[in-house]
Amino acid sequence: MTKWRLVLYPKVKIGNYIFLYLKRLLGCMKLESIQIDYELSFLTEDGKILKPNFVSNDTFQRGQAKGESQLKMPEEMFHSKCVPEGILTAYCTIWLDDALRSMYSEGLFCDTKLRTSTKTFSAHKNILSARSPIFKEMFRKDMKDKTTGCVGITDIDADTIHRMLLYLYTDTLEDLKWETASEMYVTADKYQIISLKRKCSTFLTVNLTVNNVSEVLILAIKHQDEDLKNAVQDYILRNDKAVFCSSEWKHLMDTHTKLAAETMFLKYYKS
Repeated sequence: MTKWRLVLYPKVKIGNYIFLYLKRLLGCMKLESIQIDYELSFLTEDGKILKPNFVSNDTFQRGQAKGESQLKMPEEMFHSKCVPEGILTAYCTIWLDDALRSMYSEGLFCDTKLRTSTKTFSAHKNILSARSPIFKEMFRKDMKDKTTGCVGITDIDADTIHRMLLYLYTDTLEDLKWETASEMYVTADKYQIISLKRKCSTFLTVNLTVNNVSEVLILAIKHQDEDLKNAVQDYILRNDKAVFCSSEWKHLMDTHTKLAAETMFLKYYKS
């Protein structure tokens, strides 16, 4: 495991900057060097990332620190934005896309398997546990019961599992389309991968149409997603004539009468 530390020099007066560094600690994993993408900044009082932030791709040797001067505004403005009640919150995000992608694609040092009806995927318990509380609890139970460590998945197809694993290792979604976004949303909800569920929800919301909005409304209700439900209903209210006249909406009225009535009521309530 590679361990990192944020190093802050708040009183350096060179150009009236605060210096913030990311340091790779000695004694971590045997790799002499590791390449990462990373972002450094501070959080404002309302939790937003302070701009300008520092984003870079660098190679770190063991014990090496790299970073940037961060205070590029008047000191009194910086304190008003970022030091509420005397507390300064530094922010850092690290992406190990290439290294973790290689570990997944090459199957290096894997210690578990995910088995679908058509394909079996090798994976790492620590990666899956760090990204999903469901996998974490599953592997904890496996260790206690001394089971084989092979996870059987019968309700999700192999392509969706591959996409989910790629996201867990690299935090990226490749070639996302409507059908895959819907399937990934369901998978993310099942394994409580919150960031993936949010990204899929955003994709579905941005790509709503008269023909698919009923399907997404049902999806939101099924997975108790109030944010997605509200976004879908807002779209329906903005396009009510086209939606209410569609064959998909008529089918929704037959199969989910209460939901359709609730949504149509909003039109008259908000009017």
